[in-house]
Amino acid sequence: MVGAGKTSKSRIQFVRQYPAILRGPAGEPYVARAYMDRQPGGLWEAWLVFFSLRNGVALATDRETTQSKREHVLYWATGLGPTYLKGALERALDLRAHAQLARRSARAEGEEAYALREAEVYVAAATSALRAAAAARDRIVRGK
Repeated sequence: MVGAGKTSKSRIQFVRQYPAILRGPAGEPYVARAYMDRQPGGLWEAWLVFFSLRNGVALATDRETTQSKREHVLYWATGLGPTYLKGALERALDLRAHAQLARRSARAEGEEAYALREAEVYVAAATSALRAAAAARDRIVRGK
């Protein structure tokens, strides 16, 4: 059950929804879904989100896996059984907002590092282009 696509700002992709209804400590029912995102370095991370069937509140785990290929995340997601999902729900309940903030913080740091590397490449390219233009200008001036 691979989900549809990306939005222009988000690369987060729905992977699959699990059929089992999980129960929280007070018996509240949750449905689990797996999501993934490609990181700036090319690796894929995946996590689980549990949606309360009582009030719609979503609880996310921290990263559950990191894989080198998208297909590996899809395969990983097919192997999660009720015991794993129950443990992940407990982790999500323990983490709540902390997991979401930690993931967002790590993603922001990764994106910042990627942007800095990208800027370095552009500065080097611009410097090279300016040198080439100056050399061409000097050849034209000397040629006259």
